[in-house]
Amino acid sequence: MHIRNFSLCCLFAIAVLSNHITFAQNYDAIITTKPITFENELFDIFFTKVDNYEISGSDTIFNFQHKIDTTVVLTPECLFGTNDTIPLGMKVIKQGDSSYVFFNKYGDSIFIEPYHQLGESWRFYTYENGDFIKATYSEKLYGTIFDTIVDSLKRISLAEFTADVVFKPLAPWTNEKFDVTQHYGLSRFFNLNDFPEPNDTIAYRLAGSASPRRGITDINAHHAFDFQPGYEFHIKELTKPDVASDSDIKISSFKYFILSKNEEIDKVTYAVERIQIDTLYNDAIPSIHFIWDTIDLQFNHADYIFLDTLEFTLFESNLFGFSDWNQNDTIYNGVPYKQVYDWYNYEMDNNCLSNTDNITNPEQTYGDGIGLIHYLDSTSAEEYYKLDLVYFQKGFITWGTPYDFSALDNPVQDIFSSAVNVFPNPAVDFIWVENFTPGAQVTIFDVNGKLALMSNQSENKIDISSLNPGCYFIVITSSGGIHYSKFIKTNF
Repeated sequence: MHIRNFSLCCLFAIAVLSNHITFAQNYDAIITTKPITFENELFDIFFTKVDNYEISGSDTIFNFQHKIDTTVVLTPECLFGTNDTIPLGMKVIKQGDSSYVFFNKYGDSIFIEPYHQLGESWRFYTYENGDFIKATYSEKLYGTIFDTIVDSLKRISLAEFTADVVFKPLAPWTNEKFDVTQHYGLSRFFNLNDFPEPNDTIAYRLAGSASPRRGITDINAHHAFDFQPGYEFHIKELTKPDVASDSDIKISSFKYFILSKNEEIDKVTYAVERIQIDTLYNDAIPSIHFIWDTIDLQFNHADYIFLDTLEFTLFESNLFGFSDWNQNDTIYNGVPYKQVYDWYNYEMDNNCLSNTDNITNPEQTYGDGIGLIHYLDSTSAEEYYKLDLVYFQKGFITWGTPYDFSALDNPVQDIFSSAVNVFPNPAVDFIWVENFTPGAQVTIFDVNGKLALMSNQSENKIDISSLNPGCYFIVITSSGGIHYSKFIKTNF
């Protein structure tokens, strides 16, 4: 029932514009520099962001991100039902400094002329039978457009005419209007991708550059790694096997305490107090490595560019990745988080996503201001890498269960970890260990995590006379498990 009316309407719009170009005002229908949020009458939030653009003569073609409805599986070949849910459609053409040409799902053209003068009209949309909708710049207003933001706007009123320019009641568009603000673009409109379907006359309103209900537009690289001094993170990392250490299994526990922050345009660097306990297993025999120091953590925003995308979006070539964000009051204490899923091929012919090449993207979850929460890269049950944030403290916000870093990770198989008594404490030259297993490996670290002593002991009496006065952490590893304690070395 629809025709492709692009060429005819283009000529009409350009002709109208040429008479008034001298008086044009700089109102843009689309803001390309930042994501914008819209909310409809059903309180659904929609994110709009220009993915990329191309220049063709005097025209600029902007392509929006793809947000695809994944609720229905259509065929075995098509992984998701792929009804486009972007209210602005898939792309828009800006013709020089004049018309904005939007396209609905049928490929029909919808014209918005934000540079027109008060009282001027143009053809907004043309039906197959020649009937058309006329738009008129009817009012110029100034006031609050969202939250406490004020701006001037041009109000565009719609009226419907027959092909012989006879006015007829506009059903269902009677007295409907579009608004274009000076600094934020479209602020009130209808679903241009479905326009002018009579079953979709729900208005969309500008919610701003931040969602009014969630506080942010989207979790990007800047949001995810925006830490502050005083934040604390406890992380558990499991690698099986671990090539770097040549071990069958490596279990690491990290505590990061943010000391200071240095932010630049393309990266952010943090000075961090780190406690790291590595438990390495070869043939189920554990060994312990303990680190306690201060390091710099640097996050380059370009390494996390995939977080700057919204919903389903083009990652590279014709591959799409599902990066959806959410907020749940019972998860991460209400902190918004973003999940990154597999990649898919997009088939334009049937608007379908498939994964015939079995492309796999690691499971990833990132939080607003808490960075990487979960990462799982697995090819089999015997070989994988997994990282989980088990606890964070962000100001007064806490989530998870903190590690007791005087203890070690629970080992695998029959190996167990427990505290043990060391006496005397403080000690001068010797310490004794309760329930000692002959032949155990004894490892002693200073408070900076540096190795101070390592030996295999045949008895529970350990010579500490060579140590400098101070506090020490002792780990005793044997076939019976891992035992740990703290003691103080003195000279008297």
